[in-house]
Amino acid sequence: MTDISCRNYSSTWVFLANALAPEVGYDRVAEISRDAYMTISEVACEKTDLTEEELSKLLDVRKTTEV
Repeated sequence: MTDISCRNYSSTWVFLANALAPEVGYDRVAEISRDAYMTISEVACEKTDLTEEELSKLLDVRKTTEV
């Protein structure tokens, strides 16, 4: 799997929305997760004031999986 396909695949993981909680709050994360027929990033872009750049940083799979 290529790096791009991994990023595209991981963007559909609902658990990834939890990375947004510090910025938008748990209630907004729950709302975003309910609308997960789109990617987390797409829903969060519609439902928050976060920029695409901010979302990219917050939803970076590598960053969220670091120990």
